[in-house]
Amino acid sequence: MPMTVPVGRRSKSRLEVLYNATKLNESISELAYRSFGIYSRNSMLRRKFLGAMQAEENRDYIERSIEELKRHLLASSSNVEHYVICAKNIYPRNPRELDRRLEYQSRALEECYLIKAQLQEIARMFNVDLTVFRDPHDLVVKEINLIKRWRKSDENRFVKKFAASQ
Repeated sequence: MPMTVPVGRRSKSRLEVLYNATKLNESISELAYRSFGIYSRNSMLRRKFLGAMQAEENRDYIERSIEELKRHLLASSSNVEHYVICAKNIYPRNPRELDRRLEYQSRALEECYLIKAQLQEIARMFNVDLTVFRDPHDLVVKEINLIKRWRKSDENRFVKKFAASQ
């Protein structure tokens, strides 16, 4: 009878980076489609933008800002998933291929940090409930850590392999 490894003792799968990137993309999409948890735009306008512009101009400005932030956030989360897939599809057989794989991993990390900054900007700009951002933020932090460990593992494994073959 084969023995199974308990869940707590299993090592991280190489696919966990991809799985988490997909979950991150879904979570960001859901957040964007709910307009970041901004429920009452009129009361927000009265609170935040009482100054120079008229109410209608404020509403248009807010709507444009929200749509622009949605577009950037969705593009960044999609890019993370794309770069992870590209990196996963390269199995380095020489140093140049390793460099390409590490480059895709670096791009995915850059996009993760961009998502993190965008979420902070949205929370600051629109004064929304931060509990709405907890799940996407946790997924971004987890993805950053997974990609960093994946990179380090690749560097250790393949650099030693290529050094030994020369």
